[in-house]
Amino acid sequence: MFVGHFFSPLPLYQQRRISPEAEQRRVEELMNRPSISPSLADERDFPSHVVLYTAEHDSFAKKMESLRTKLKEDETINVFGRMVPRIGHGWDLIVQRGQAGYEEWNEACNVCAGIIFRK
Repeated sequence: MFVGHFFSPLPLYQQRRISPEAEQRRVEELMNRPSISPSLADERDFPSHVVLYTAEHDSFAKKMESLRTKLKEDETINVFGRMVPRIGHGWDLIVQRGQAGYEEWNEACNVCAGIIFRK
């Protein structure tokens, strides 16, 4: 795994020599950006087609399920997807034929292709 390549073992405030308080403010600001947390965005900022497949054991699943519900209330947005049982975060990157989540992965690919190539 290449985690060490991307992430230093030192907190950012120590790497850049900024105060822990400044680092905390930076992190809080990031967490409140809709581009980082889509569940914070206004419905008007979403495209007309949204695909949300969530993983049952993903720590973000509840937030994304709430987002799906919120977006479905907007009649101008077509929302596709569902909760995929028995799988965790990143399932779509590693699932193989015959494994839990494979059928849902295939479904998600077909939904996305249908949106991209719709006539």
